[in-house]
Amino acid sequence: MTRLTFLGTGGGRFATIYQTRWTAGIYLDDGLRVNIDPGPGTLVRMKALAIDPTQTDVLLVTHGHPDHYTDAEVMIEAMTKGGTVKKGTILASKSVIEGANGYPPPVSRFFGEKATMFRAMVPGDKVTVGHMAFEATPSMHSDLTAIGFKVYTKNGIISCVCDTQYFEGLSKAHAGCRLLILPVMRPLGSRIQYHLSVEDAATIINEVAPEATFLNHFGLKMVRADIERQVRWLREQTKSKVWAARDSTVLDIKTEINQGLRAERGGGGQGGGGRRRRRGRGRRGQGNHEHSQGRPDTPGTQQSQPAQGPGPSSQTQEKEPDPQPQKAT
Repeated sequence: MTRLTFLGTGGGRFATIYQTRWTAGIYLDDGLRVNIDPGPGTLVRMKALAIDPTQTDVLLVTHGHPDHYTDAEVMIEAMTKGGTVKKGTILASKSVIEGANGYPPPVSRFFGEKATMFRAMVPGDKVTVGHMAFEATPSMHSDLTAIGFKVYTKNGIISCVCDTQYFEGLSKAHAGCRLLILPVMRPLGSRIQYHLSVEDAATIINEVAPEATFLNHFGLKMVRADIERQVRWLREQTKSKVWAARDSTVLDIKTEINQGLRAERGGGGQGGGGRRRRRGRGRRGQGNHEHSQGRPDTPGTQQSQPAQGPGPSSQTQEKEPDPQPQKAT
């Protein structure tokens, strides 16, 4: 079994501030359990989905911005059973482990050295842990040390692209992946520096040619846009299988990709044939999440979502502040 859970699908300053989508990263179970970019709310989401954080084996952090690392030290505490067992692997950018541009690292040695391996990676580095391997890939982001990851699993390569703008060589670094996960911060016609827009996603998908692509890490403008329209445009441009991940989407790589993605087997409509996860449903009204667009056009299991709470809704007329590039931390 190779199972991928999107604990959260939000990213960037304002999606993080308002939690319009959870910013809790990705959880991968391939026999070894991997937590990728444990941003704000990771522990909350794991509890809601009945995932035991103490069973984590590998922690990956792509760069030193808070929507990617804030729960990392608590995840290390969980992975090492409160520091009582020296275990686990932590692989991250130099900014996360060593610091960058005069700023200290957000994950301290006090916590990092509780793990068996605590290693800063640069593009091209590859680390094997058990049957899995993790290869660092290049990014072009305001954190100059940011890296993505190619994750080698029992059922092929999953490529997790880090926050980046498009550049020559990005697609080549992710060649050969079966599943491509793209952090698409901006909808059509609103590209900004250091991040991917929907137009960039089309270019990358056409160049990489994965078996399937999931869009993830949506900024507030992307959340407010008609995401399904963005996905339809991408499908037309790439003639490939593209979905927008939702909070709590669960994808079993073996059954969904090896046997054909569920949405391609029928189901139809907005639901895409997906079913919903029952466990971990919050009380009515809890959470601040934008779910105004109906059932997602996404294969796989999904948890029912809480109603939207405070913060700007997708219908608000207030102009969103345009995020500025973040300094590396």
